[in-house]
Amino acid sequence: MKQKSILVLLLDLFKFLNKKRKLQVFLIFFLAIFSAFAELITIGSLIPFVDLMLEPKRLFNYPLLENLFSFIEINNLEDIMIFMTIIFIFLIIVSTLIKIYIAYFSIAVVHGIGHDLSVSIFKNTIYQPYEFHVNNNSSKTIVNLSRAGASIGILHLIIQSFVSIVLSISIIFILLYIDLKLTIIGGSTLVSFYVLISLFFKRKLFLNSFQISQNEELRVKNMQESIGGIRETIIGNMYNIFLNNFRKVDWSMNKALIKNALMLILPSNLIMMIATTSLTILIFYKSFGNNSLVDSLPIIAGLILGAQKIIPQLQIVYGSWSKAQGSYKIIEEVLFILNKFKSNIKITKSSLQKMAFNKEIRVKSLSFKHQNSKKNIFENISFVIKKNHIVGISGSTGCGKSTLLDCVIGLLSPTSGSIKIDNIGLNKRNIKNWQKNISHVPQFIYLADLSIQENITFGLENSKIDRKKLIESCKIAEIYEFIKSKKGGFNYIVGEKGGRLSGGQKQRIGIARALYLDKELLILDESTNALDDKTEEKILNNLKKFKKGTTIIHITHKKNLTKYFDSHFSFSKNRFKRLK
Repeated sequence: MKQKSILVLLLDLFKFLNKKRKLQVFLIFFLAIFSAFAELITIGSLIPFVDLMLEPKRLFNYPLLENLFSFIEINNLEDIMIFMTIIFIFLIIVSTLIKIYIAYFSIAVVHGIGHDLSVSIFKNTIYQPYEFHVNNNSSKTIVNLSRAGASIGILHLIIQSFVSIVLSISIIFILLYIDLKLTIIGGSTLVSFYVLISLFFKRKLFLNSFQISQNEELRVKNMQESIGGIRETIIGNMYNIFLNNFRKVDWSMNKALIKNALMLILPSNLIMMIATTSLTILIFYKSFGNNSLVDSLPIIAGLILGAQKIIPQLQIVYGSWSKAQGSYKIIEEVLFILNKFKSNIKITKSSLQKMAFNKEIRVKSLSFKHQNSKKNIFENISFVIKKNHIVGISGSTGCGKSTLLDCVIGLLSPTSGSIKIDNIGLNKRNIKNWQKNISHVPQFIYLADLSIQENITFGLENSKIDRKKLIESCKIAEIYEFIKSKKGGFNYIVGEKGGRLSGGQKQRIGIARALYLDKELLILDESTNALDDKTEEKILNNLKKFKKGTTIIHITHKKNLTKYFDSHFSFSKNRFKRLK
């Protein structure tokens, strides 16, 4: 497939902006034209200003100014010079204020666009099916979000670039009026230089963008793996393994960034050298020409001011292009996520209604295999779970118990077979309705670095928390006494990923969280395996006693828990049979 130009990529990105943002971008362009007009007046007024300062009698060379001063009845030459000085300073201040406002407005708009893109990428990512998250490394998701932030800087530069182009064109027009020949020669030299150097560096910047993008992902992945497995890192003394990997990846990324930075600043320094040398030669030439240097000073001053203003603008245009080209892969990835992972989920009132669950869950001839796999994890499985029953599913590790449950709760779509809730088939249209009935406790409980209460009532404001239900849920999960024993009680901070708690304590908080949701179907996916037998049996007794209106599916390795189950299934070697 033919590689798109950076301009096409940026136009594709523009399509994802909402109407408000597009309007704001066009407003920036309008302000840029207004700013260019102000610059044009400022530079244009310099020549008569310098001319009058050198020789006030030259006022008669400017009929427009002569008529103006006659109209406002200023005839004294000294008064005219004071008036011209005030006007010139005023024009400089107004021009500068306009540029400051454009800069402020541009920054505000660009960061607003960056916010919109970040939210879109995050939304499109979290709304992906469960299998997408299983098959993709979380480091890639984190990097993708950071890329949305990086695109802010690129967008800002592009908008600045447009402003600079408008300003440059206006400055060139006034310089053409001042000195046609020198402006054509100087302008052609400047533009040709930037075009040639852009073509020369284009391929290098493009390749560097791939290197930066790839190493950025590896860098985040290395940090996640080292910190995520910090126990193994410390015990196994594996610091140097992760450190060396990080050093290698980080330096590779920074080498590419150094090259890009060098290619960004090199032209401006060369151009300034050429411009300064050229002006020196011009002044030298004018000193020995037919006219005196003093006579040429207004024109030279205009050219110097014009050059001083146009060179930075051309550098901004080149810098914006080189920065965008050096971030080609980042922009491409952002567009890929926005295009590929469009969220088709629209939350409506109807989709938030619970699916009716009054009788049973019926699974018939169910088979499943992952997208890139040829072998089924399980096949042709059939069973029925009655409403308000406690159902046990046991089997060896890796036989597919959790995968089967993921199909039942709608996280995975089966390869074949059917799942019916009260004789209504489960499908993509009603999965969200079905999931409104479910609370799920996985084997590994995710806890945020918050209080116990906040981890149980996940996302609820303090004023909306039902204290009685909270305590009841903790008592059933056999964690209430532990909470009372801690300083701060429910306000005790559990640490990152629950690092200040034991495995069993984390699991019991996970169970309390699920119970607090008070759903009709409770899934315990090996979520009691870190508990001692006595505590586990207490929890199951509590569930049997206090949650009679809840259907419970409990995945476990322990066969001694059969007495707590209304029905019990065994899962091994792709065979699914009823034990009770």
